[in-house]
Amino acid sequence: MTFSFPWILWFIPLAFIPLLFKEASLQYYSWNEMIPKDR
Repeated sequence: MTFSFPWILWFIPLAFIPLLFKEASLQYYSWNEMIPKDR
């Protein structure tokens, strides 16, 4: 398998950074109260 731009493969781990830092998703935002509750 040959890639046209093999250097792009180095950026694949960057896609997983948000999954590693779940604390950021626990922040409180005032507009969260407007979102309907899950069933």
